[in-house]
Amino acid sequence: MAPTPPFALEHQLTRELDGPARHVPGHPRVSLEDPNMVWDLLAREICSDDLDRVANRLWWMSKQDNGNISPLHRQLVKRRTILVTEDPKLHLHIRRAALGYLRKYYYLVKHESDLRIAQDPSLCLVPPDITWKQFCDFTSSLGDIADRDVSLRYTYGEIRLTRLNFYAPLLLGKSHFQRVEYQYGPYFARFYGPILFVIAVASVVLSGMQVVISVGDGGGGGWKGAALWISVMAIVSFCSLIFILGLLLVYKVAKEWKFAIRDRLRLLEEKRAVE
Repeated sequence: MAPTPPFALEHQLTRELDGPARHVPGHPRVSLEDPNMVWDLLAREICSDDLDRVANRLWWMSKQDNGNISPLHRQLVKRRTILVTEDPKLHLHIRRAALGYLRKYYYLVKHESDLRIAQDPSLCLVPPDITWKQFCDFTSSLGDIADRDVSLRYTYGEIRLTRLNFYAPLLLGKSHFQRVEYQYGPYFARFYGPILFVIAVASVVLSGMQVVISVGDGGGGGWKGAALWISVMAIVSFCSLIFILGLLLVYKVAKEWKFAIRDRLRLLEEKRAVE
């Protein structure tokens, strides 16, 4: 029995393939009469071999929940910029990947306001002539697609690109998962803030130490004593600031790993119970 689409025929959003078609919709250069070109196109546009290869480690970076995807209006509330890309590894075999890709729309467009965002001319994620009712009918069964029917990458929801790039050398043996900066200027500009912060802290601490040493040599009283105490307080304050920031970073990382490990153990227990 041939596989069927995850939506009813009357809910399809395009009629391009109802009659005799000579090319893949949206790709006039890819002839339907050439199966090799069609398969190559589908693999190139939908599959993400890198993420599927390391899917059993993606729980390091994201909750293993296919519904962990914020609707488009929430993405804007989180001050995220919505960009269109044709690279499947950024969307994160072919049928399973296509089902997972379709299921994303069920979570991304949850409200009519999300549909209006998706139909924005700068995005064109959904054709502008599609009504809210048509879209709801089309996606009504997409939420029922099970994880066992999609590629491993799509058993997860949102995965931050920064984390993928951070773990890419360890998991993929690459310097990055996806290059973000292609020019030297923006690439080095991201280091300016941390470098200037370290220089400022070091400058304050060294200046304070210099004052402490100079006052200590000549004894202290009056203004010299005040300068000594101010210098000591400045050194202690900035060292405490560095310590607190480091402690906060360790706390946040430990909290995320605790949640990830607990969620992973829960899923493993559920799988063992089903088996």
